[in-house]
Amino acid sequence: MLLVALIPVACVPSAPRPGGAGTAKLTGAAQPRSLSIVLRVEPTDLTSAAATYNRITLALFGTGYRAGLTASDRYEAPYPLLAESLPQLDTPTWRVFPDGRMETIHRLRTGLVWHDGTPLTAEDFVFTGRAILAQMEWGLVAPSVEMQQIDEILAPDPLTVFIRWRRSYADAATPELTPYARHILGPALDQRQPESFSSHPYWTTEYVGLGPYRLTRWERGAYIEGTAFAGYALGPPKIEGVRVTWSGDPNSTVTRLLAGDAHVALDSAIQYQQAATVRRAWAAQNGGVVLLVPRNLRWLQVQHRPDYVDPRALLDVRVRKAMIYALDRQALADAMLGGEGPVADTMGPPTLSFYEDVVRATVKYPYDPSRSEGLMAEVGFARDASGFYMSPSEGRFSPEVFGLAEGDEAQETTIVADYLRRAGMETKLRLVPALQVGQSDEMKATFPALRTNYTGGSAHLGQPFLVSSRIASPENRWRATNRIGWSNPEHDRLFEAWNAALDRTERNQLMVQMLKLVNEELPGIPMYFDFDVIAHAAALRGPEPIAPSSAAYGNIHQWEWQTL
Repeated sequence: MLLVALIPVACVPSAPRPGGAGTAKLTGAAQPRSLSIVLRVEPTDLTSAAATYNRITLALFGTGYRAGLTASDRYEAPYPLLAESLPQLDTPTWRVFPDGRMETIHRLRTGLVWHDGTPLTAEDFVFTGRAILAQMEWGLVAPSVEMQQIDEILAPDPLTVFIRWRRSYADAATPELTPYARHILGPALDQRQPESFSSHPYWTTEYVGLGPYRLTRWERGAYIEGTAFAGYALGPPKIEGVRVTWSGDPNSTVTRLLAGDAHVALDSAIQYQQAATVRRAWAAQNGGVVLLVPRNLRWLQVQHRPDYVDPRALLDVRVRKAMIYALDRQALADAMLGGEGPVADTMGPPTLSFYEDVVRATVKYPYDPSRSEGLMAEVGFARDASGFYMSPSEGRFSPEVFGLAEGDEAQETTIVADYLRRAGMETKLRLVPALQVGQSDEMKATFPALRTNYTGGSAHLGQPFLVSSRIASPENRWRATNRIGWSNPEHDRLFEAWNAALDRTERNQLMVQMLKLVNEELPGIPMYFDFDVIAHAAALRGPEPIAPSSAAYGNIHQWEWQTL
């Protein structure tokens, strides 16, 4: 647990400087023709629905994470991807009507083709909208905020994507509309058979996309390979091929990195503590670069579904407040991140431009075991002879604390369970392999009590994970983003208003109100802000820190080998 305290942590520059720390000359050896990438878990498919740990596969073979017509760079600035340019407000390309309805126009770049050579046209986007609506109807995907705003997608000509919006929507110029290949999926959709459509090999081993690399082979359970696609919208990749593997054991990934068997580890393949090991080993030989990106909120999710929650006392906000007072979150952050990770007083990180407004508006929960005990007493719990809480109506308060079995999460979950236990809550620790959790959306949503997890730092600050319309359920096959089942009408109203607000100041203040409400109700317990880790060989130039809402690894077509 003290390993993390041995080295300092900082965001390393996006590209290594010749002759500087963390770089190495590539001399006397041929440049690799293929880039070896390690992930944490195998993708379930190659679409955005499977982006939890596999943003890199979306960037390689698709248009990227939350990208299509447009994308965002590492500074969160939008730029056109499949489109020629961005729509501009109050011009013919982005019109807002008095009743709040809108219209946007994106003009596609000329000459774009799918990986199989079929031309990309605006009709692919029309088809995509129709396919997503069908998937929503069948319960294959949860209704996204964006699709709930779209009234109609039209193709006036092969290169023009015309979108009508039901109401004002701040992200209308940068829609997350990742196109599906109409020439492949069209017949399958027309059959109107949900199981057949969802199991189509297009989503996996026969994927045809628009990204910088074309899928050549996917050996399930082993590896994915791709070759450079010359027709990519932003230009052909500089590295000839890629080979993607995965491992739930971060120590195994460290071994591969140090042996040169893997060139880059990302998407949670290693975490902070393994990063410390890699940096020490590479420092001795100038063997590579480790990027630490503070973007993920670590939080303790609380089950809110009456049909699954156990113990039921978790539905009482006073119990949730008792738990946050019982956690020494500063000590937890210090143990996990060597004192470098900031404690999370809210779901909003200190890097927010309006963070001072958040601080003024939100309640704080300092470590205070006596306050925790007082709140438990209010609910009717008292310690029995063994020191654990008991109530006449609920019996022993024994919540399960569920987390991943590998890497930092196992340590974190164990520490959390121990703190609560010392506070009189007879926790039951349950650690499950990441692969098993990753393959079961139902498990992610039906845990009985508490789960350590993260939410990626993005412009929405995790709020879609709390919206009522996105509660995971059997009807949507547990794939919706609200995995804890929390529902609050006022939060839903604020989130809808935030989505509609076009003025940046107004949006910020609506976000402050949401964060204030969430801090008062504690649907989950914010703990600290963790790092995304990207570790790569020094000879590889290009990997960079990922901005919260960016299309992750959007510059991968520019990654290259350097010879110094």
